[in-house]
Amino acid sequence: MANRNLEKMASIDAQLRLLVPAKVSEDDKLVEYDALLLDRFLDILQDLHGEDLKET
Repeated sequence: MANRNLEKMASIDAQLRLLVPAKVSEDDKLVEYDALLLDRFLDILQDLHGEDLKET
């Protein structure tokens, strides 16, 4: 079960990395990737706790 969750997380990680444009510097890729991870995390929180989750 834990192995499947790890595979799923790796899959999400790979999908997010594909969203970052190929023609940007490595530093910009990290910033873009960081923003995508944060956005995905906030989406998951909203899914778990509903739309009433306060946005800051």
